[in-house]
Amino acid sequence: MKTVAEIMDPPYTCSKDATVRDVIRQLADTGIAGVLIVDDEMRLVGFISDGDIMRYLSQSKPQVFTWGGEFMPILIDEDSVESKLSGLLDKPVLEVATRKKLYAEPDWELDEAVDLFRREKVRKIAVVESGRVVGVISRSLIIRYILTLVLPDEPKEA
Repeated sequence: MKTVAEIMDPPYTCSKDATVRDVIRQLADTGIAGVLIVDDEMRLVGFISDGDIMRYLSQSKPQVFTWGGEFMPILIDEDSVESKLSGLLDKPVLEVATRKKLYAEPDWELDEAVDLFRREKVRKIAVVESGRVVGVISRSLIIRYILTLVLPDEPKEA
């Protein structure tokens, strides 16, 4: 059985001091959907994805109305994406990121990684060795590996 190290990719990372603007630029420039957040020593701090950014942009703030002397919170979203975005861009990345530090180790067999993906319902997991980020493994990397087992003569994409 293959190990995580045999199929992992180099990690895309950002500093824990980055802003959401920095991350959005990195996502757009690289065409990836998320980056690992690390400290100065490459220790895992969290993860931010396009999904985290979309969740922030889709949040509604309740407005309170009075009706017959009673207060009733009602969700009315009067803010446009553009106005929400202006409040988001300069936020520190850790205000929007997922702080859960999920990781696999390079010597794990793929079965262990697959089980972690199943339990946590995530798309990417950091690969950490001796406390430092050394790679990333994704569901799509595992699927590509499975494809080589099922269809060994299938041409590989560049």
